[in-house]
This record gives sequence, structure tokens and C-alpha cells, in this order.
Amino acid sequence: NATPDAISASLQKLRTIGRQLSRVKMPADSMLALLRPIVAMFSDEPPELVDRLVDEGLTSTDPWIVATLRMFRAGMAENNGDVVTMRTNAEAALTAFREIGERWGMASCLGVLAQLKAMDADVDGAVDDLQEALELTRSIGGHDDAVMLNLRLASLRILTGDFEAARHCVAAMRELSEIGGNSYHAVFTHILVAEIALAEGDFGEARRQRDAAKRFLSRLSEVHPAQGHIAAMVLGLSAKISIADHDFAVARDELAKALDYAIGTKDMPITARVGVEIATLATAEGKYLDAAEQLGAAARLRGADDASEPDMARVTATLRAELGADGFAAAYAAGRALDPQAARARLKL
Repeated sequence: NATPDAISASLQKLRTIGRQLSRVKMPADSMLALLRPIVAMFSDEPPELVDRLVDEGLTSTDPWIVATLRMFRAGMAENNGDVVTMRTNAEAALTAFREIGERWGMASCLGVLAQLKAMDADVDGAVDDLQEALELTRSIGGHDDAVMLNLRLASLRILTGDFEAARHCVAAMRELSEIGGNSYHAVFTHILVAEIALAEGDFGEARRQRDAAKRFLSRLSEVHPAQGHIAAMVLGLSAKISIADHDFAVARDELAKALDYAIGTKDMPITARVGVEIATLATAEGKYLDAAEQLGAAARLRGADDASEPDMARVTATLRAELGADGFAAAYAAGRALDPQAARARLKL
């Protein structure tokens, strides 16, 4: 419950510490080898500096530090839409953590690899990885990590139409949030319940959950570290419901705000997620070429196509029917070929 001023002061202090740490020389097995790039990233230092600090840390003689830095680099690659680096480092880190017997590290890597498998349409493999990660996390009492793993698992259950299993994940998230005392996780349960309701055609329940999520967002401090991600997700959900209600002007305003928040996070996948909803709106308005290019731009930011995104699958089917297979492929490829800056611009409303 820190005040905005207190949060801002803490972030500024972190930036100062990060700049100091980046200049420190240390023994090869020092824990500072791990802390330096992590603090630098959260201090919003240039990516080149963070990469250099990771490279220096990978020379450590401590296998746990090396494995953790590999996992950290995989997470950075996910944010940057670089799935090749993401996969390579997550797999290397998982192997190392298994050799060490480090359960937290194994669970974290399995969560990353599950996301890659889901994008590759290996839903069963993704579920297996998430289930193993949850078992490992429960064994060490990792409540916050378990909440996020259940969130990912619930999304896959919705994708496969197993809504009862998705609700079980939501119930687990609520229980874990109460145990861990992390109140901002509550907004994720509202989003998931709304997604389940939409999939089942219960628009009344979807609107109720959307409204609850918006109320939570209105109370969240603008300097909260997760504010941008949460705002992008809540506004994206709200826009999806507005599109279903044919309130296209409202959806356009919500998506414009969601995109600004997403871009502000510098998180490519969250920007891509908003991009899919922007393409959904364009499709609903009959702007089929725009929608196809926007889907391609979203894939460029994500670094891959995403078979785990139900909205993308639905929009793609509509666009192929309207544009023909070749027409859709050409427009999608045009968006996919953009550089990241141009891809973000292509999503602008």
C-alpha cells in the first residue's frame, strides 16, 4: 500500500544503485554478477548495457548464477519478441537447473518453455510443462509464481474449451492470492472469468467482470510497476466486449489507450496481444486488408505466430474467407516484414 511518492522514490533509488553496480568489478563467483544486470534492467538502463552485464556474469564459476542469468536472458528475449534467444537460453537454463536440483529455476524455465510450446500449437506439451512447474512451485511455497502459472494454464484450458478446468485454475489463483497477500493479482481473476464468460456466450457476466477489473484499475497507482501491463490487459478485454456489443467507437478509444500503455511497458508480447484486438476491430469494421497487416505486425512484435491466441485464430479464419488465402497471406506477410518500430506504428489507431 505504498504511496505514489514512495514508489517513485524507491524506483529512483533503484536506478542510482543500478548505475553504481554497473561500474563494480567483482570476483567470478560473486552474487553481484547476477544482481547487476537485473538491477540495470529494472532501472531502465540501455539494453546494450544489460546485455554486456549478462555476458560478464556468464563467466561466473557458480553454475547457479550462470543458469539464472540464462533464464533472465530468456525473459528479456520474451519481452523483446526474440523467440530464438528465448528458447535457446530457457532450454540451457532448464538443463542446468535440473543438474543442480533447483526447483524454483526449473519451474521458471518450464513456464517460459510452455509459452513457446503453446505458440507452436503443442498445447498438450505446454500443459504438461505448466503442471510440472506448478508441482515444483507448490513444493517450495512459491505463491506469486503459482498464481501466474495458473493464469497461463487457465488460458490454455479456455483455448481447449475445458471451462471447468479453467475455473479450477481461477479458484486456485484466488486462494493463492489470499495466502500471499498480493492484491493486484485479483484483477487477473476478473479478466479470466470474463474470458470464460465470453467463450460461453455469457456477455452479462463478461461485462460484470470487466467492470470489476476497471474498478480495480482505477484504484491502482499510476507509478505501480505493473500498472502498464494491467491497464493494457483490462482495456484490451473491455475493447473485446465493446466490439461484441458493436460499440466500435468505444472500442477504438479503449484500444488506443491500451496500445499506449502496452508500448510504454516495452513488452513486445503485451503489445502484440493488443494488436490482435486492434485487428479484431478492423475486421468487425470490414477493413480486412488493414486487419491482416495488423495481425502480421503483431506477430512481428511477438517474434512468432501464436496458435495459443483464440482471437487470432478466429480473425484469421474470417480474413481468409474475405480476402482469399493468397490475399490474406500477402497482407499478413507485409505486416510481418516490418521492423519493430514500424510494426508498432502500423497498430496505431
